[in-house]
Amino acid sequence: MTINGVEYTGVTSITQQIKTKNKLGPVAIRVVGQVTLDGLESIDMAGSYAMGVKGASKVTIEGIGNDATLLCGVAAYESENIEIRNLGFKLWRGEHDIGGINLKSSVGVWVHNNDLFYGEPDANADQAKGDGTMNLEDDSQYVTIAYNHFWNNVTSSLCGMKRETGPNYISYHHNWFDHSYSRHPRIRSMSVHVYNNYYDECYSYGVGVTNNGEAFVESNYFKNVKYPMLISLQGSDKLIGGTFSGENGGLIKSFGNIMISQKSYITYDKNKGEFDAYEVARRIDKVPINVVCKVGGKTYSNFDTNRYIMYDYTPDNVNDVPTLVMNSAGRVQKGSQNTTSKFLDFDDIKSKVVIIDNNDHHDLTRNMGPRNEYPGIILDKQNIKEVRFSKNSFIATKKYDNSVQITKDNWFGENSYIKINH
Repeated sequence: MTINGVEYTGVTSITQQIKTKNKLGPVAIRVVGQVTLDGLESIDMAGSYAMGVKGASKVTIEGIGNDATLLCGVAAYESENIEIRNLGFKLWRGEHDIGGINLKSSVGVWVHNNDLFYGEPDANADQAKGDGTMNLEDDSQYVTIAYNHFWNNVTSSLCGMKRETGPNYISYHHNWFDHSYSRHPRIRSMSVHVYNNYYDECYSYGVGVTNNGEAFVESNYFKNVKYPMLISLQGSDKLIGGTFSGENGGLIKSFGNIMISQKSYITYDKNKGEFDAYEVARRIDKVPINVVCKVGGKTYSNFDTNRYIMYDYTPDNVNDVPTLVMNSAGRVQKGSQNTTSKFLDFDDIKSKVVIIDNNDHHDLTRNMGPRNEYPGIILDKQNIKEVRFSKNSFIATKKYDNSVQITKDNWFGENSYIKINH
């Protein structure tokens, strides 16, 4: 690539030169197949363990086909008009608060149609799958995160640190939070619109606000999420001991969400002192000025009803969200959904599944298909936390260690059983 009369080759040297001061036009960096960080990290990204740009404008980083995968992260620092799309992310470095996708002081960023898996484990106990999957920090503004598939992450998306001066307007829509644990997103100091996302059995909480953050949470589908919304140090967070954050609180405006099998969700009209969200009858309704969070006194800015700030949009029917999101989130042609196992209920498994518990066999056979289509599986219930199934493989996640994957290559025949002992 020729920049100011000089020829540059290789991603490292090119990304180092893609800067606004060099007056470049739009630049596309395309990833084909599986790529490691070797030869990709620019000098500006040193220590970030990521491919990316700093001080750049009009850059697209995209995968080609349905299997483009980075074994590292992507970062955009102090940049504008950035697009990150159609990539799989896994085994990014976990230390130093580095996630799969990292945005710092960047404006006008569109992150869409990506598959986000696990990072490398860090030394901290809560970072067995890496620290953060997608992080927005340092006054990043006008960022849209849409149609991404978050696969069983521990911490999905951190939105804001403590350094932001605001305002920071962020949108999350049509993302599939698939059996992930927390931060969907966790919001500090920023103003965030969260709509039409599918929260698919997220173990801890859905949207959390703290440190003067605020969110309009609209037409999302929460299935088996213990705490769909949390405000630091009040409401449901207080019920669980204030362990969500410990920082000052924020505010959530809620409208039109569906919640199934939640453990706790407290609205302002039910408890004006200990609430998780102020729920409105219409999405155009404002949160009154006298509604404040318990710790810190944050009021809601009603950014979502300000026509000078808010964009035009029409949310999808909340009842359609699971189907729409599962069919659209992630890489093109469903990316890893075709090659990687996914969570299914036992009723959907076309195999004989036997769980061993203290030598007692519990037969979970379902007459869903021919026996020779899938072998039987025996799991040691004492060591197995969960199992993911697909046509070609299953993954058993151990309670205290990593996962093991069994594919057709490991299967022993039509009527064989596999026993996993760890």
